[in-house]
Amino acid sequence: PEVSRFCRQVYNDQIPFDEHFCADDDKYYCAKFVDLVFRRQGVPRCKPVPINHLPNIETVSGMKVVLVKARAPISEEQDVMLPGDESYGI
Repeated sequence: PEVSRFCRQVYNDQIPFDEHFCADDDKYYCAKFVDLVFRRQGVPRCKPVPINHLPNIETVSGMKVVLVKARAPISEEQDVMLPGDESYGI
């Protein structure tokens, strides 16, 4: 019931999407929201991962990096919550 109540409250409050993927809790992006819902119930789903530690990050093209940085001021050292696999993420 608490999870449903929290989700409804976030929806009703129309919490904005976090385009900057920041760690603070005043805005959410999808994976951060899912983790927060579980974390509030004592069941954290993942740990924040620095972007530059993600598997195969070195294969991301330079153009994609430029486009992402143009849209959101994200640094490679910034921690993010991401869907993942048995090694990282949700």
